[in-house]
Parts: sequence; C-alpha cells; structure tokens
Amino acid sequence: MNSYYEKFLATGEVKCIDEEIPFEIPKGWEWCRFSAIYRLLTDGTHKTPKYTESGVPFISVKDMSSGKLSFSNTKCISEEEHKILSARCCPEYGDLLISKVGTTGIPLIIDTDKEFSIFVSLALIKFFPNYIDSKFLIHLINSPLIQEQVKRDTRGVGNKNWILTAISNTLLAIPPLVEQKRIVSKIEEIMPIADKYEKSQEILDRLNAEIFDKLKKSVLQEAIQGKLVPQIVNEGTARELLEQIKTEKEKLVKDGKFKKSALSDSVIYKGDDNKYFEKIGKTITDIT
Repeated sequence: MNSYYEKFLATGEVKCIDEEIPFEIPKGWEWCRFSAIYRLLTDGTHKTPKYTESGVPFISVKDMSSGKLSFSNTKCISEEEHKILSARCCPEYGDLLISKVGTTGIPLIIDTDKEFSIFVSLALIKFFPNYIDSKFLIHLINSPLIQEQVKRDTRGVGNKNWILTAISNTLLAIPPLVEQKRIVSKIEEIMPIADKYEKSQEILDRLNAEIFDKLKKSVLQEAIQGKLVPQIVNEGTARELLEQIKTEKEKLVKDGKFKKSALSDSVIYKGDDNKYFEKIGKTITDIT
C-alpha cells in the first residue's frame, strides 16, 4: 500500500498520516480535512443571553438532538440581541448545524428561512452545496468514520465539548459530486429495508428475553391439560386415585390422626349435558 502524506500549505510541512487512514478509498475519491469543504466554521454565543417572552428563537442542542430542528420549546431573545449575535454567527437556510457540547456529532441541514440565533453548544458550518451534496454530508457525518473521530476528539467528563479545531481537523472521505448523489439514492433505497430489519430484530430480541418464561408456562399448560404425554387407559384413572386418597383419609380419621371435619371433600364431575358440577355434601353447584 502506498503511504498517505499531508502537506500544510501555510508552512510547507509534509508528514505521513498512514496511522490516521482507516481504509482504502476508491479511485477518484480523496481524503481531506473538514476544513477543505467549508467557507466558515463558527459556533454560537458563549454568553447566556437575556431571554424574552417573545422574539427571535434561541436554539441550543436540545432543540436539534433528534436530528431535526424544533422550535416548539425554544427560548427567545430580543431582535436587538439577535442582530448583535448574527454579526458573528448567522444561521441560514442550507447551512449545517452540528452539536458540539453534551451529545456531540449530531448533524442537521437547516431547512427553514426562519431567523434564529444559536448557543455555544452548536457549531455552524457554511459549506459549498454546489460541490457537496447536503444529504451525503449528513450521511457522512453519521457514518462510523466520522462518529469514531467525534468520540475520540470530544473532551471533558461532565460538560463534554467537541471543540472547533477538532471539528475542522476531522478526516473525511469525499467522492465526486455525481457519486455523492448516487450514494444518497442507494442509501434511501436500502434504509427502509434496514428499518424493517431493525423492527424485526427488536421483536426477536423481545421474544428472546421472554421466551423462557413463555415456554415454561406453555409447557406447564400443556402438561396440566393432558397434552404433553400420551394417555394410557390401563394405567388407571384419576377418579380411582382420588378414591384411594379418600380411603386413606378415612383411615386416618379412624386412627385419630385426622379430624372428621376435614373429610368434607367435594366431587367434581361432568353431567349428561356436558356441564361441570361440584357436589359438596348434599349440595350440587354448576361450575361450568
């Protein structure tokens, strides 16, 4: 395998990066840093703004953690503060947002013209949509290639942070634009099948978790219904068995080892009408 090298244009330094390259890519593809495909990388304000009852939505990671932008439960800031914040960080339709604090590495493409400002927990990336397909970019960021780097480069224990420098240095595998679009089409074709398999796997996992208890109950139910083993006539009947137990009880009463009151056993039998009756003493009760 030929070695991979990275040249830093600012200094002219060249270094081998074989240890960073996780796999070979097809001919026509290129390895590059995230910084190669955007014109701006920034994040939201680092200061908590003054919230207002109404005004411009102020978006944080909680408002896009599902991978979709939600304005249903956002805080608001004044128009004046929004204008100040927008001078440095101005989210617009088609831009990329990535979560960088807390749960890091969640991407979404802004699909609204609605104005809003963002908090420091989000990074804003303005890339070149004429050369990088937005759907492909989302799939790329969600891929193991990127997510493993996100996990590795996220710092901190409590308030985890994927800093802008680490985002900029993230290694990407980029195909030509036409192939990006073909990849998106293929993913959209395959994903419904994967989703269907996932649901089937969830059902199977749930069944595997419950199978012992369900199987045990099923076996025991079959057993007490006389369906587990064949019925052999010459082995006698349960009626004969019960009569033998009754005889034993009467003997214990006679020997003074059993109270006579305990002999008030009932007899359950099926009548000519196929209904079940229970006889307790002289009382007969329908128990069907």
